[in-house]
Amino acid sequence: MAKIKNEVTVKYTNKYIRHPFTIIIALAILITFSVAMIVPVEYIPLDTRYDKIQHASVFFILTCAVATCLRVNHWLIGGCLVFFAIASEIVQDFLPYRSGSLEDLYADGIGIGLACLLIELWVRIYVAFRTAR
Repeated sequence: MAKIKNEVTVKYTNKYIRHPFTIIIALAILITFSVAMIVPVEYIPLDTRYDKIQHASVFFILTCAVATCLRVNHWLIGGCLVFFAIASEIVQDFLPYRSGSLEDLYADGIGIGLACLLIELWVRIYVAFRTAR
């Protein structure tokens, strides 16, 4: 019986997908946010005193998760998520038991902006480290 000297390992490669597992995380966050957006506020077991911090945190984590899983410019991802945030506030404005607000939209934008800036900083540090070798 002959032994195979060079084993071929199959690596997942795709033009747009960097890490397939993180797509599941990003989709879970997106679905959770979408469901929470249409559920009446009384049924959400969160403290509403920190609503703006929660908005910024959700969009910060969502931006980081989507930017991690896709091979697309993180500023483009941030722009798409800003449109998603605008759409979510418009949808909430049409629901009788929810209300869309500009303050929530500002908090979403701050979370997206901070995530994009953090990713930009990380990329620049990584590139500087790689070129210094």
